[in-house]
Amino acid sequence: MGGNLYFGNDFTDLSRFNFGIGFGWGFSHGSTEQADVDFYAKAAMMPHPRHGFEVTLAERGAIDPHAHSAASLAPGMLADNTTGHAVTVIFAPRYVMKLGKFRLKAGFDMSYARNQEWKQKDFGIWPAVETSYNIADGAFVPFLNFTSRLVDGSAEALSRRNHYLFPGAQGPTGWTHDLRLGFSGNIGDIFAYRLSGGVSRLENYQILVAEYDVNLSLEPDDPGAYHAHYSPVMFAPERVNGEFYTVGAELKLLPVGGFSAGLTANYNKFDLRGGIPGDLPDYDVTLSLGYSYKDRFSISARAKLIGDRAFANDFVVYPPEGAIGEPAYNSPVTTLGPVVDLSLSAEVRVARDFWVFVEGGNLTGARLYDFNHYPSAGADVMAGIKVVF
Repeated sequence: MGGNLYFGNDFTDLSRFNFGIGFGWGFSHGSTEQADVDFYAKAAMMPHPRHGFEVTLAERGAIDPHAHSAASLAPGMLADNTTGHAVTVIFAPRYVMKLGKFRLKAGFDMSYARNQEWKQKDFGIWPAVETSYNIADGAFVPFLNFTSRLVDGSAEALSRRNHYLFPGAQGPTGWTHDLRLGFSGNIGDIFAYRLSGGVSRLENYQILVAEYDVNLSLEPDDPGAYHAHYSPVMFAPERVNGEFYTVGAELKLLPVGGFSAGLTANYNKFDLRGGIPGDLPDYDVTLSLGYSYKDRFSISARAKLIGDRAFANDFVVYPPEGAIGEPAYNSPVTTLGPVVDLSLSAEVRVARDFWVFVEGGNLTGARLYDFNHYPSAGADVMAGIKVVF
């Protein structure tokens, strides 16, 4: 459950000062109850054809309003039974320069993360550079970008990634340094494309690993047989360093007579120390189709092919009570094959500033895994009202 509110300009005409502020809130219930509040503000202006600026300020706060004891959830696994609070603040100024066909956006990201419960504070400043060169009047535009960002490892931030996070589990703050290059362009008013590849350096990156216990007991009717009792599967972060490589393509058919279409494809490869698998599928391909009628009605469909995906596991097998033997520790990797996610959405304008919308996801009822061991329940439908003012 949540909501968003935005007030400001649309940042299309930068010859004048553009400013916008946004608020968001959310509440989720999983292994912990999580409340989040987001705030962001952005300002941009291009007063001169060659010079301009852009400033972004974002703050995210999270709090776990209730305390939980892990002992009742997963025997043998412990966590603090306390209430946490975390805040992340990002200040990102940019200078924009256009010199003929060359465009430069340069600045820095200043990030601050605080975890009140664990008395951790992390601060960093990293350069950010985005360059492009318009060779053929927008039809072919090579670009080269370098950015860095802070990755919050607090329990609050990790629980936003996975609602089955082991209560109290957290890791240190991490960083990703991203280098990306490619080219993009528009062909007339009909077709747009973007092809790119990149490499990221991951420092203290948090992979969420499924953890559980297996307790063996002897069958009373068959002394030679064992019965396995599984604890609930929870997730804990494992800190890793390494590299992430990606190649992506995006093709768009811009609206023609109300119709639009798009195709995106991505290939992902992690090279993490210790051989632990990453947290993205090897590849994904998405086909989308849409139709809109005079700003009154729109409908869209999307089919997404999600490729092979590997998940890390850690579990301990405990021998029967009174038996001779030590607990056995295991770290297998679960690999899932490709699956297709089909979704539909539609919205109708019922008044000047009011829209009614409905969205349906996973309409084929495929077993989708956002989290290892927890497949989706099947098709899902959401409806609501959108207000634009």
